[in-house]
Amino acid sequence: MADTSLAIYVTNLSHFEATGEIISRWFTLPVSMEEIREKLQMEKGAAFEVEDWCTRPCQVDK
Repeated sequence: MADTSLAIYVTNLSHFEATGEIISRWFTLPVSMEEIREKLQMEKGAAFEVEDWCTRPCQVDK
């Protein structure tokens, strides 16, 4: 059986609302909130949204 894991696509909503620029990324679970904050340039308490998910291996546009 193939190894599958869950991946999520997360967007930094606070940055988008402030600047109109989208900062988002795919993460494979499990992932820490610290890593998400770092990769998405988020301040503590910033708003974010899980926009999409898939089971890996999956086709994602980069």
